[in-house]
Amino acid sequence: MPAGPENKNRKDRREGADFQVRPFKRTNAMIRRRFCTLLLLPLAALWIPAGWGDIVAREGRGYLEIVNGQRVLHVKGTPREMGYQHGKLLKDLVVTNLKNIIDNQTKLGKTKEYMMYKMLRGGMHNRLLPHIPERFLEEMRGLAEGAELPFDEILAGNLFPEAFHCSGIALMGKATRDGSLYHVRVLDYITEAGLQDHAVVMIVEPDDGHAFINISYAGFIGSITGMNDQQITIGEMGGAGQGYWDGMPMSLLIRDTLERASTLKEALKIYNNTPRTCEYFYVISDAKIPDARGIYSTPKQIHFVKPGENFGMFDVPLPPAGDSGGNRLLVKGFELVQSPVQTLIQSADGKTLGFLNTPPEDSVILSGDDRYRFFAERLLENYGKVDAMLLQEMIKRPVAMKGNLHNAIFHPATLEVWVANAGPKGEPACDQPYYHYRLIPENNKDTAVETSMAK
Repeated sequence: MPAGPENKNRKDRREGADFQVRPFKRTNAMIRRRFCTLLLLPLAALWIPAGWGDIVAREGRGYLEIVNGQRVLHVKGTPREMGYQHGKLLKDLVVTNLKNIIDNQTKLGKTKEYMMYKMLRGGMHNRLLPHIPERFLEEMRGLAEGAELPFDEILAGNLFPEAFHCSGIALMGKATRDGSLYHVRVLDYITEAGLQDHAVVMIVEPDDGHAFINISYAGFIGSITGMNDQQITIGEMGGAGQGYWDGMPMSLLIRDTLERASTLKEALKIYNNTPRTCEYFYVISDAKIPDARGIYSTPKQIHFVKPGENFGMFDVPLPPAGDSGGNRLLVKGFELVQSPVQTLIQSADGKTLGFLNTPPEDSVILSGDDRYRFFAERLLENYGKVDAMLLQEMIKRPVAMKGNLHNAIFHPATLEVWVANAGPKGEPACDQPYYHYRLIPENNKDTAVETSMAK
């Protein structure tokens, strides 16, 4: 991934910041893993002393630093101030990234899905706008001002995730070596858009809300992968339901939860009470308990899956309304494909009609049926042994997909995260280096550290 601007003459420290990122120097990765999925697992960390990043630009209470060649953006203040800092400090990256998203000129821009997105974009925005909290619109206005772009372009770039979808997973407890909770996010997305060239780790400190770390991209204020200072971590997995846009955009719902939730119970309440869009799966964890939930949500229904709880889904036609048989439906000519962690129900021509997942104890795994099976079987093979390095190995392909855009392995109890992004030519993130960061209060003078997971 391009490193962005470096200035070796600038070695400013972090005056005025309540939270810092402690970088972790790179070493050879002994094991690497990826998912387009969400995971949460207990893990052990290995520590090695490391240095700090270099601050290369400041704007108000915000600043941009380079940590081991990676961009880390710090924004702090009111929504307008944070947006302006973001736009000013990452102006060139914001401009090029949003151009790639809203008017892509590569092969991606010629696909049927992308052309449909452009055709429907205006209507999608009109339906989403009434559900966007004013503070997020104000932050986008500040971002537009700082980057010197029209507000409509900023809005389009930030609502883009509503048109495309991905996948996710979670684990903990007896499944891991030391019992501490880890939350892993594997994002499989469209590497053809070049988002990985605009990757940024963001430390966001709103005046009114919890601070959080956001694994994100220049010009994007929402979150698809994040952890707050209350040890709440969230990731998502997209499903179907394009066109169901009368609710809060998925990425802003995640951010809203990171800013407002102090506990798992509070996070689930926000999801339950907020108008939602499309079809999404989420994994939300709280390392203070520790505990987690998988979420299946649509605009009209929401279900929570506990660790180790069996669940299934079926895609079959409904019986005629008012039929004498009620809700019963005869299904014939199917076959059961069974494994220790899953039963697939398939038609005679091999089409999957449904599945019953039986995940190992202390795990929440939400993913495509084949990727779920690959990961769950790997978990069984390593049950009770999982740690940070093994996790990287366990989430490699075929758990991660070819379009693996980024992976993040969180250890919320210590506010740490290991991040890998796709390569410049679209190489899967699972085959790239991990970089290790830690969110800590500025008055904490502990030695900065790094783990041997980084390559």
